[in-house]
Amino acid sequence: MVKYPSKRAEYQRQYRQENLERIRKREQTYYQKNIEKILAYKRKNYKRTLEIGTNWRKNNPEKVKAAQKRYRQTHQEALQKKEKERVKKNPEKTWARKAIQHKKELGFSVLFTTQELTALALLHQPCRYCGKKLDYSPFKGRVIDVTPSLDRINNNTGILTLNDIQIICYKCNLKKSDQTHSEFLEYCKNVIQRCGPQ
Repeated sequence: MVKYPSKRAEYQRQYRQENLERIRKREQTYYQKNIEKILAYKRKNYKRTLEIGTNWRKNNPEKVKAAQKRYRQTHQEALQKKEKERVKKNPEKTWARKAIQHKKELGFSVLFTTQELTALALLHQPCRYCGKKLDYSPFKGRVIDVTPSLDRINNNTGILTLNDIQIICYKCNLKKSDQTHSEFLEYCKNVIQRCGPQ
């Protein structure tokens, strides 16, 4: 049995692709002439339209993914430009998002949001141990000593909470390794006592 609605949708899609510029120009002309009418309709049916769209996306996850993939492929340059502007405008938020993603990939349970970690990054600017200012600007392929690093104060648990994390520089976190905060301080004291001030 032929599914005519699907065939018709395919025809409409093909027609739109072949006549995209003409259709866009016609839509733009109509929008300009009827802008008040369109805005009034949108305001009146906002909740209903939102509900229909939400339900459709929920019931068609594969179509949503395919549409998102097509959009990324056709708007690659614009998306890259937008991402660079966003990173430049708010580097702390970009770092927080990537830091949480990295911890989740390592198997940790993260019990705080990107917004909460961003706020913590803005409040705690210098490294807790060496006092150097952290550099949140995006690095290209390599980290530097003052690159911010998300550290677990207590390394005995696989759950990350705001009370059990700190933002320190990459160099100090590398030296701290899997030690707790107290263990690392004791280690530093032993080094000073053994070697003395230089």
